[in-house]
Formats: sequence, C-alpha cells, structure tokens
Amino acid sequence: MREWQVGDPVGDGNDIGVPDTRYLDYLKDRDRESCENLVDEFKSDYSNSMDFFKLHHEEDAFMMLESAFRIYMKMNDNQKSQVSYNPFNRDWAIELCCNTINRHDKRMQSAIDIIVQNRYSARMCRGCDLVYPYYHEICPECGKPLEDITGKTPEEIGEQLSRELKTVIFDEDRRQKIVDESVKLMKSNGCELVRFQRGRGLDIDFVFEKGHRFFKTTYLCAYNPEYMGPLAFEEFETRHNHNDLLSDGRFKKLVRDKERETGFKFRECSGGYGAKLDYGGYGFIFTDKIDINVKFDMGDGRIAVYDLDLKNMKFEKEYMVFE
Repeated sequence: MREWQVGDPVGDGNDIGVPDTRYLDYLKDRDRESCENLVDEFKSDYSNSMDFFKLHHEEDAFMMLESAFRIYMKMNDNQKSQVSYNPFNRDWAIELCCNTINRHDKRMQSAIDIIVQNRYSARMCRGCDLVYPYYHEICPECGKPLEDITGKTPEEIGEQLSRELKTVIFDEDRRQKIVDESVKLMKSNGCELVRFQRGRGLDIDFVFEKGHRFFKTTYLCAYNPEYMGPLAFEEFETRHNHNDLLSDGRFKKLVRDKERETGFKFRECSGGYGAKLDYGGYGFIFTDKIDINVKFDMGDGRIAVYDLDLKNMKFEKEYMVFE
C-alpha cells in the first residue's frame, strides 16, 4: 500500500517508499529562489520608483511604487526583514502618494492604500479634499490648518467600546465612566483607543496609540475592578516605538556626524508624546507635546542626552550628562 508519493522526476522508478532526496532538494531550492525573487523584484521596483521620482517623472515613479507595494504585501515577515524597515514611510514616497491622490486620477485609490498604512505621515484638508506630507501645517490652497488622517471619531469608538464592555464589566456606572474617560483621553491629543487586554493581576489595560512620522506612542491605562476611587483608570504607563526614526537616513547621518564630532557612541532613543496631570493632580490627560531624547555612551561610564528637534532633524546644542 502506498503511504505517500514524492514523484519520479529523474525517471529512476523511485516514486514510492523512501523519498527521492534529490527531488526534495529541488523543491527547497525552488522555494528559496521564489523567496529571493520576490525580494529582488521588490528592491528593483522600489529603486526604480525612487529614481523616477528624483527625475520628476511622477507617473512612472508611482507605477513602480504601486508594483513594489503589491509585492511587499505578498511578502512574509522573513522576506520583509531583508528590506528596509517600513519602506513606504519615507518622505519621497509620502510626497509621491500625496501628489498622486491630489491629482484624483485612476491611481488615486492605490495611493490612498499606501498612505493608510502610514496615515500619521500625511495630513489632509477636508474642505479642499487634498492631502499633504506630515510637515505641512497649513493648506496651500485655502490657508486653513490641516488635520490628521483619522479613522473613527472618539464618539464612535466610545459607542463601540460601550457595547464590547458589557460582557466584561457588569456595573453600568463604572462601564460608562470608562467610556467617558476614554473619549476624553482620545480628544486630549488625537490618540485612538485600539484595544483592551488583560493586564497585571485583575487589571484590564486599555491601549491608546498616537502615531507620528518617526515614532508611535502607546498609553496603557489600567482599570482595576477593586479600585474604588473617583477615576476610571487607576494608573497608566507610556511606551514609545522609534523604529521609523532609527531607519530614517537623515537621522542616521545626524547620529554618525555626532559620533565623529564627539567620539560618543549612539545608545538609544527615548520619548515621544507625553501626558500631564488633570483633575487637580489626581487624574491625567495626554498631550501633543513631543519630547524626543537621544542617548550616547561617552566612553567613561557616563551618558550624554541630547534633545532632538524632529522638525529640523537636528540636535540641540546643549546636552545633559548622567552618571
């Protein structure tokens, strides 16, 4: 009885029983080549797009970027690790997508799909129905302030949260307090409640996120069912992801120049969007203020900490030293 069959590609009659290892090696090589081809195709289209953009051939540039994006979406995590981190969150790619969207032509939806993946890298004017890269603050057409590209409104998220919490928190008053506080926090700096999850002990962590072109700040607000104080959330924790900043070419050059100038060695980044006390010092809200610090090892056990001016991508002249 045939248990399994591997085929007989070399014609030696070995089609059952012990597998033909030469055929299995052939399959592995083909899979490896397929993987490498996908990565190579992406790199080629992405590079061509950048070259066309530099030559101001934007239609050709976007055709190549669109192709690269389709390939990227097919790639697995291992394949994506072989290319630059978040490659579509680059200033030239963002500008190209914004220009394509603003032409309102047949490629508009494809450009929107790319921008949606990095929506904190662009801002929009609802009145003019135009989109611009993140560093624009005023609409060039009408002069009104640009808005962040958002999904649901805080109120819409609050309504959804209220429904979902009914199976988790049974006290209606406490449930409503959480909903009201969540809406308030989202409005305080434009962040979004993205999920709630099990925290430490009996805690439920409510996770808020606010993105930026160069980083993402995550707030974890803890609801403790045993807490009987006046606040919806007993405490909160702030985390920051700087992967987009660390992969940015200008930032890399800035760090290299500082290392050559001082002899220091880059260590890490910290900071992002912040928070401040509210309710007379008992509660808290989130803020739009950005505070990014870059740390360097000085070589003698001390740490030099520079404030980073993100808008102009430069370090402040003064720095602090910590033992």
